[in-house]
Amino acid sequence: MFKLKKWALIASLGLLASGVINAAPAVNVTAHFSDQVNAVRNDPKWLTGEMAIGQSFIPDGDTVSFLSANIFPAEKRQERVVKTGEKGKNLQITLKELQDGNPGNTIATRSDREAGVKVGALNLYRIDAPVTPGKSYLLEFRLDAPGAGDYYFWYQYGGNHYLKGDFYMNGQRRGGCDLDFAVYRPVEITPNAAIAAPRPPEILEIRFQEKPDRTRTTIFLSGPDGIARYVPVWSDDRTVLLGPLKLPVRPGQTREYRVHINTDGGQSPSVVIPFTLHEKN
Repeated sequence: MFKLKKWALIASLGLLASGVINAAPAVNVTAHFSDQVNAVRNDPKWLTGEMAIGQSFIPDGDTVSFLSANIFPAEKRQERVVKTGEKGKNLQITLKELQDGNPGNTIATRSDREAGVKVGALNLYRIDAPVTPGKSYLLEFRLDAPGAGDYYFWYQYGGNHYLKGDFYMNGQRRGGCDLDFAVYRPVEITPNAAIAAPRPPEILEIRFQEKPDRTRTTIFLSGPDGIARYVPVWSDDRTVLLGPLKLPVRPGQTREYRVHINTDGGQSPSVVIPFTLHEKN
């Protein structure tokens, strides 16, 4: 039940190993797609002390690369759309298995100090944890010390908008409610890859095998819908994130993307990585 979709884009940044001319960069490119998401919310609450909130979900992919949730420090409680990802705070995130509806084995633990990254309007946590498609998991959020600085979160009270999971409070399921959240799955972009997904990717990640000079590289995503430009976000010395991509959603079509990477200020031809996205109806 796929129909195909033809597409592309273009984004810009800058990188190259200093002093090296006419050398093609060695890179790995990954697109990050939203796997599970609930963007509906109607009720704000405090997250304080040793309290824990969470959301269960069932992934379609086999890896959770990033997550976001509408949780933010109390001093920003008036900023209703601020999400997780601010460094220097004390929020702890845990990914657990669910066993008969109860929290089970811990898969990964992260904090906003180490994992928070802001990509355009997206505030994300890098999780990079393996999961089993079709199995239930729990994302849990708590403060990393009793009495630590308060946080504020949004969730949906009633309505049961996300059908593959529920909101949790202190390890107990609250049926019919859901956290405002999203989890992402990674897909490696290799030359001429054909990728099937229910929606376009939201984040593009370029990882260089050698530390580049940020000032000399340009990265483009090109296609028939024209050019989109993004501010590059360096999560480390070799990794660049672009997003949110905000690609048009056109179910039942195929689009061709071409990732162009140039590392010497345009003095030599770019490396081009073509791939297609087959978007489900």
